[in-house]
Amino acid sequence: MADKFVFHSRSKNAKPGSGSGEKVSNPKNYTELQKIKDWRKALSNLHIAPFRLDDNEWNSVEHFFHAVKFRYDKSQRAKTPQELAKVKKNYAFYQTFTLDSGSPWSEDPKLAKRAGKTGRKSIITGIRYRDKTLKLPTDTEIEMREDFYTPNVVGRLQKVAFLAKFTQHEDLKLLLLATGDAELWHYTGKRGKSKDHPGEILFDELMIVRDCIRKFDQKCNLAEVSQFSSDFITKILA
Repeated sequence: MADKFVFHSRSKNAKPGSGSGEKVSNPKNYTELQKIKDWRKALSNLHIAPFRLDDNEWNSVEHFFHAVKFRYDKSQRAKTPQELAKVKKNYAFYQTFTLDSGSPWSEDPKLAKRAGKTGRKSIITGIRYRDKTLKLPTDTEIEMREDFYTPNVVGRLQKVAFLAKFTQHEDLKLLLLATGDAELWHYTGKRGKSKDHPGEILFDELMIVRDCIRKFDQKCNLAEVSQFSSDFITKILA
Protein backbone atom coordinates (compact mmCIF):
# COMPACT_ATOMS: atom_id res chain seq x y z
CA MET A 1 0.00 0.00 0.00
CA ALA A 2 1.27 3.44 -0.93
CA ASP A 3 1.84 6.11 1.69
CA LYS A 4 -0.93 8.69 1.82
CA PHE A 5 -1.16 12.35 2.82
CA VAL A 6 -4.39 14.32 3.16
CA PHE A 7 -4.48 18.11 2.98
CA HIS A 8 -6.79 21.12 2.74
CA SER A 9 -6.54 24.87 3.23
CA ARG A 10 -7.05 24.65 7.01
CA SER A 11 -5.01 21.53 7.74
CA LYS A 12 -3.43 21.25 11.18
CA ASN A 13 0.35 21.10 11.45
CA ALA A 14 0.49 17.41 12.41
CA LYS A 15 3.48 15.15 11.79
CA PRO A 16 3.53 13.37 8.41
CA GLY A 17 1.30 10.34 8.73
CA SER A 18 -0.52 11.67 11.80
CA GLY A 19 -3.12 13.70 9.93
CA SER A 20 -6.67 12.44 9.59
CA GLY A 21 -6.86 9.64 7.01
CA GLU A 22 -3.09 9.48 6.50
CA LYS A 23 -0.77 6.51 6.56
CA VAL A 24 2.99 6.13 6.16
CA SER A 25 5.07 2.97 6.32
CA ASN A 26 8.21 4.69 7.64
CA PRO A 27 8.01 8.19 9.18
CA LYS A 28 11.79 8.56 8.81
CA ASN A 29 11.28 8.96 5.05
CA TYR A 30 9.65 12.32 5.74
CA THR A 31 12.04 13.95 8.19
CA GLU A 32 12.57 16.94 5.88
CA LEU A 33 8.84 17.34 5.36
CA GLN A 34 8.27 17.37 9.11
CA LYS A 35 10.55 20.42 9.42
CA ILE A 36 8.25 22.51 7.21
CA LYS A 37 5.50 24.29 9.10
CA ASP A 38 1.98 23.98 7.65
CA TRP A 39 3.20 22.03 4.61
CA ARG A 40 -0.27 20.60 4.02
CA LYS A 41 -1.78 24.09 3.65
CA ALA A 42 0.87 24.92 1.05
CA LEU A 43 -0.36 22.05 -1.14
CA SER A 44 -3.84 23.58 -1.29
CA ASN A 45 -5.00 25.55 -4.33
CA LEU A 46 -6.05 28.32 -1.93
CA HIS A 47 -2.49 28.81 -0.69
CA ILE A 48 -1.23 32.24 -1.75
CA ALA A 49 2.00 31.89 -3.73
CA PRO A 50 2.08 34.34 -6.67
CA PHE A 51 3.34 32.94 -9.97
CA ARG A 52 3.59 34.11 -13.57
CA LEU A 53 1.84 32.23 -16.37
CA ASP A 54 0.39 33.24 -19.75
CA ASP A 55 1.82 36.77 -19.43
CA ASN A 56 -0.11 37.38 -16.21
CA GLU A 57 0.54 37.28 -12.47
CA TRP A 58 -1.72 35.00 -10.41
CA ASN A 59 -1.97 35.09 -6.63
CA SER A 60 -2.85 31.40 -6.30
CA VAL A 61 -3.69 28.28 -8.29
CA GLU A 62 -7.31 28.92 -7.35
CA HIS A 63 -7.22 32.24 -9.22
CA PHE A 64 -5.83 30.71 -12.41
CA PHE A 65 -8.14 27.70 -12.21
CA HIS A 66 -11.30 29.81 -12.13
CA ALA A 67 -10.02 32.38 -14.62
CA VAL A 68 -9.40 29.87 -17.40
CA LYS A 69 -13.02 28.75 -17.25
CA PHE A 70 -13.71 31.89 -19.27
CA ARG A 71 -10.77 31.82 -21.68
CA TYR A 72 -11.29 30.01 -24.95
CA ASP A 73 -8.53 28.06 -26.68
CA LYS A 74 -7.29 29.07 -30.11
CA SER A 75 -9.15 26.10 -31.56
CA GLN A 76 -12.43 27.62 -30.39
CA ARG A 77 -12.44 30.58 -32.75
CA ALA A 78 -15.58 32.70 -33.02
CA LYS A 79 -17.51 32.14 -36.25
CA THR A 80 -20.04 34.97 -35.94
CA PRO A 81 -20.00 38.57 -34.62
CA GLN A 82 -22.18 37.41 -31.72
CA GLU A 83 -19.72 34.68 -30.78
CA LEU A 84 -16.83 37.13 -31.04
CA ALA A 85 -18.58 39.55 -28.69
CA LYS A 86 -19.10 36.75 -26.16
CA VAL A 87 -15.46 35.67 -26.37
CA LYS A 88 -14.30 39.25 -25.77
CA LYS A 89 -16.55 39.66 -22.72
CA ASN A 90 -15.39 36.34 -21.35
CA TYR A 91 -11.75 37.28 -21.87
CA ALA A 92 -12.25 40.62 -20.12
CA PHE A 93 -13.73 38.73 -17.16
CA TYR A 94 -10.82 36.26 -17.27
CA GLN A 95 -8.45 39.19 -16.80
CA THR A 96 -10.18 40.26 -13.57
CA PHE A 97 -8.68 37.21 -11.82
CA THR A 98 -5.11 38.40 -12.46
CA LEU A 99 -3.20 39.99 -9.61
CA ASP A 100 -2.65 43.20 -11.55
CA SER A 101 -6.34 43.73 -12.30
CA GLY A 102 -7.13 45.14 -8.87
CA SER A 103 -10.56 43.49 -8.82
CA PRO A 104 -12.06 42.57 -5.41
CA TRP A 105 -11.24 38.90 -6.07
CA SER A 106 -7.78 39.35 -7.62
CA GLU A 107 -6.02 38.75 -4.28
CA ASP A 108 -8.41 36.64 -2.20
CA PRO A 109 -8.62 32.97 -3.34
CA LYS A 110 -11.98 32.45 -1.64
CA LEU A 111 -13.52 35.41 -3.45
CA ALA A 112 -11.99 34.12 -6.69
CA LYS A 113 -13.74 30.81 -6.09
CA ARG A 114 -17.08 32.60 -5.71
CA ALA A 115 -16.49 34.72 -8.80
CA GLY A 116 -15.47 31.61 -10.72
CA LYS A 117 -18.97 30.19 -10.48
CA THR A 118 -20.27 32.99 -12.70
CA GLY A 119 -22.15 31.79 -15.76
CA ARG A 120 -22.35 28.17 -14.63
CA LYS A 121 -25.77 26.81 -15.54
CA SER A 122 -27.77 24.94 -12.92
CA ILE A 123 -28.66 21.40 -14.01
CA ILE A 124 -31.95 21.69 -12.13
CA THR A 125 -33.17 25.21 -12.98
CA GLY A 126 -31.13 26.05 -16.07
CA ILE A 127 -30.34 29.44 -14.54
CA ARG A 128 -26.78 30.72 -14.77
CA TYR A 129 -25.11 31.54 -11.45
CA ARG A 130 -24.12 35.06 -10.45
CA ASP A 131 -22.86 36.19 -7.03
CA LYS A 132 -24.65 39.52 -6.61
CA THR A 133 -22.55 40.58 -3.61
CA LEU A 134 -19.41 40.76 -5.77
CA LYS A 135 -20.98 43.11 -8.35
CA LEU A 136 -20.29 40.68 -11.16
CA PRO A 137 -21.47 41.02 -14.76
CA THR A 138 -25.04 39.90 -15.40
CA ASP A 139 -25.49 36.19 -16.02
CA THR A 140 -26.32 36.77 -19.69
CA GLU A 141 -22.98 38.45 -20.40
CA ILE A 142 -20.59 35.78 -19.14
CA GLU A 143 -20.65 32.05 -19.87
CA MET A 144 -18.31 29.40 -18.59
CA ARG A 145 -16.83 27.33 -21.41
CA GLU A 146 -18.88 24.15 -21.66
CA ASP A 147 -15.94 21.79 -22.08
CA PHE A 148 -14.02 23.02 -19.03
CA TYR A 149 -14.79 20.10 -16.74
CA THR A 150 -13.88 17.46 -19.30
CA PRO A 151 -10.73 15.53 -18.24
CA ASN A 152 -8.70 16.72 -21.21
CA VAL A 153 -9.24 20.39 -20.31
CA VAL A 154 -9.44 20.68 -16.53
CA GLY A 155 -6.64 18.20 -15.85
CA ARG A 156 -4.31 19.83 -18.37
CA LEU A 157 -4.80 23.33 -16.96
CA GLN A 158 -4.39 22.15 -13.37
CA LYS A 159 -1.02 20.61 -14.19
CA VAL A 160 0.13 23.81 -15.89
CA ALA A 161 -0.75 25.88 -12.80
CA PHE A 162 0.84 23.37 -10.42
CA LEU A 163 4.09 23.43 -12.36
CA ALA A 164 4.20 27.23 -12.26
CA LYS A 165 3.45 27.43 -8.54
CA PHE A 166 5.83 24.73 -7.37
CA THR A 167 8.80 25.66 -9.57
CA GLN A 168 8.70 29.44 -9.24
CA HIS A 169 8.98 29.10 -5.45
CA GLU A 170 12.05 27.13 -4.39
CA ASP A 171 10.66 26.39 -0.93
CA LEU A 172 7.45 24.98 -2.38
CA LYS A 173 9.36 22.87 -4.86
CA LEU A 174 11.40 21.31 -2.06
CA LEU A 175 8.23 20.80 -0.04
CA LEU A 176 6.52 18.93 -2.87
CA LEU A 177 9.57 16.75 -3.48
CA ALA A 178 9.73 16.01 0.25
CA THR A 179 6.38 14.21 -0.02
CA GLY A 180 8.27 11.45 -1.84
CA ASP A 181 6.03 9.03 -3.69
CA ALA A 182 3.11 9.35 -1.30
CA GLU A 183 -0.38 9.74 -2.69
CA LEU A 184 -1.71 13.28 -2.26
CA TRP A 185 -5.38 13.51 -1.37
CA HIS A 186 -7.35 16.73 -1.03
CA TYR A 187 -9.97 16.63 1.71
CA THR A 188 -13.22 18.23 0.52
CA GLY A 189 -15.63 17.18 3.23
CA LYS A 190 -18.47 16.56 0.77
CA ARG A 191 -17.18 15.96 -2.72
CA GLY A 192 -15.18 12.90 -3.69
CA LYS A 193 -16.15 9.90 -5.79
CA SER A 194 -13.97 7.24 -4.18
CA LYS A 195 -15.81 4.77 -1.93
CA ASP A 196 -12.56 3.93 -0.16
CA HIS A 197 -11.71 7.60 0.41
CA PRO A 198 -15.01 9.40 1.15
CA GLY A 199 -14.77 13.17 1.04
CA GLU A 200 -11.34 13.07 -0.60
CA ILE A 201 -10.09 13.69 -4.13
CA LEU A 202 -6.81 12.27 -5.41
CA PHE A 203 -4.63 15.08 -6.74
CA ASP A 204 -3.02 12.93 -9.40
CA GLU A 205 -2.21 16.02 -11.52
CA LEU A 206 -0.08 17.35 -8.66
CA MET A 207 1.64 13.98 -8.35
CA ILE A 208 2.41 14.04 -12.09
CA VAL A 209 3.95 17.50 -11.70
CA ARG A 210 6.01 16.20 -8.77
CA ASP A 211 7.40 13.46 -11.01
CA CYS A 212 8.07 15.99 -13.77
CA ILE A 213 10.05 18.23 -11.42
CA ARG A 214 12.03 15.26 -10.16
CA LYS A 215 12.84 14.20 -13.72
CA PHE A 216 13.58 17.51 -15.44
CA ASP A 217 14.54 20.07 -12.80
CA GLN A 218 18.26 19.30 -13.07
CA LYS A 219 18.14 19.34 -16.88
CA CYS A 220 16.44 22.70 -17.45
CA ASN A 221 15.27 25.78 -15.59
CA LEU A 222 11.68 24.78 -14.89
CA ALA A 223 11.05 28.00 -12.95
CA GLU A 224 11.66 29.90 -16.17
CA VAL A 225 9.94 27.40 -18.46
CA SER A 226 6.81 27.42 -16.29
CA GLN A 227 6.25 31.10 -17.11
CA PHE A 228 5.65 30.34 -20.78
CA SER A 229 2.21 29.84 -22.32
CA SER A 230 -0.15 27.11 -21.15
CA ASP A 231 -0.02 25.48 -24.59
CA PHE A 232 3.78 25.25 -24.49
CA ILE A 233 3.89 23.83 -20.97
CA THR A 234 1.23 21.27 -21.85
CA LYS A 235 3.62 19.76 -24.40
CA ILE A 236 6.26 19.35 -21.68
CA LEU A 237 3.83 17.62 -19.35
CA ALA A 238 2.40 15.35 -22.06
